[in-house]
Amino acid sequence: MAPGALAALQRAAVGAARAGRHGRAAELFAAIADAHPGLWWAPYNAGLMLLHLGRTGEAEAALAEAVQRAPDRAEAHADHAAALLGLGRETEGWAEYLWRREAPRLPDARPRAPLPTDLRGRPFVLLNEQGLGDALFFLRYAAALRDRGARLFHDPFPKLVGVLSRVPWLEPIPRRPPDERIPLGDLPFLTGVSAPPALPLTVLPEAAAAVERHLARLGPGPYLGVTWHAGTAGGAALVKDAPPALLGRAMRAWPGTVVILQRIQAPGSVAAFRDGLGRDAADLSALSERLELMLALLDRLDAYAAVSNTNTHLRAGLGRPSHVLVPWPAEFRWRAGSARSPWFPDCPLHRQEAGGDWGRALAALAAALSSAGA
Repeated sequence: MAPGALAALQRAAVGAARAGRHGRAAELFAAIADAHPGLWWAPYNAGLMLLHLGRTGEAEAALAEAVQRAPDRAEAHADHAAALLGLGRETEGWAEYLWRREAPRLPDARPRAPLPTDLRGRPFVLLNEQGLGDALFFLRYAAALRDRGARLFHDPFPKLVGVLSRVPWLEPIPRRPPDERIPLGDLPFLTGVSAPPALPLTVLPEAAAAVERHLARLGPGPYLGVTWHAGTAGGAALVKDAPPALLGRAMRAWPGTVVILQRIQAPGSVAAFRDGLGRDAADLSALSERLELMLALLDRLDAYAAVSNTNTHLRAGLGRPSHVLVPWPAEFRWRAGSARSPWFPDCPLHRQEAGGDWGRALAALAAALSSAGA
């Protein structure tokens, strides 16, 4: 292919991607990849477009080709990890996940091979990365190191200090910390454990009593919590959204009090939710800044429906299920088209469809809540 033709094809592919024509963009990037075996970015971008389309198997093959062409490109490995994990190929996926963008760069003190089964007396510092929910998610894997005899040192994110202080095998980092340091996201690869249960969490009795007083002022049970947005636009976290008005409509039949737990509230979103609900809804979103109280509230709720956020992980740690709203395309935790997540097996999943429609998912949610509240 002549240089001018390649440039024209590349412009067309980028233009299609920017216009939201992901299928066409994938075709054009794939054509470039076929014509130019030395270009790593062509199969890489084809894979990204296919991930967006939910064609995870094809995306994995394209991203594997990108990794083969450019084995030192971290972004190719990281997005390949997303495809592999979405397909349930955990062993390969977690190895590729070591290349993620969010991992602290610790070339001299970060284990790079799976850890042995006997770790008696061996100390490790567990390093935070990403967000609160991710910390809770990956700490479930730390239990495998504890079971092998390791000592684990961890300074939680400030908001999680109280909640995690009651996990007896997580010790504060000493003044002279151990040399070996593990970013939390490396734990699945290093342990080799497949989908362990959530990190068990406990509620403070005084927090539970305070929540009971809050709810008594708000209205009668049963109590249903709701969150429709997670992540920050422009930030590193994945942004997840469900339509608040339609979500409110799906909850109209709930017989008790609906409680909003939406930390970041876009202008008009609460009003839209209440309009859809057809009645008032209590707002305890401020408890997101006081996680001991939020943990107690999540334990007290009779049901919770939300996009995946920190509260989803907290509720899982309490052994309580959530109705998870899964935007399209699904992130790896919710697998590609699976009815349940192996990490959240008790949580019904309500998936947005490829064209962006939430109708079928919210109808299923409404039916489930109607049955639960009856």
